[in-house]
Amino acid sequence: VFGLAGDMPLSPIRTIEEDKIRIGLQGLQLVDMRSQLLAVDDMRDNAVDEYSLVRDAWLQRRNYQIENDLRGKHARGKDDPDAPIPVDAMPMPNWGN
Repeated sequence: VFGLAGDMPLSPIRTIEEDKIRIGLQGLQLVDMRSQLLAVDDMRDNAVDEYSLVRDAWLQRRNYQIENDLRGKHARGKDDPDAPIPVDAMPMPNWGN
């Protein structure tokens, strides 16, 4: 909910002047978001250990973000150790994986 509040002013839907169309599109956006979350609800309901499921999913997402950021720096030719790290990138320890 807090993320949605931050995203609302940046949404391209906000530029639509006609109220009926804008409100309809915002409603469709909410329905789409809920339909995407139904799969997550199903996984959590069927999980043996919900905590380990969420933890592992979070770790996989973080590793994916970090790897994509590093690949992007290599592709741009900015393999500079002093280059700024994106706000959402967080170093992950290597536990022998």
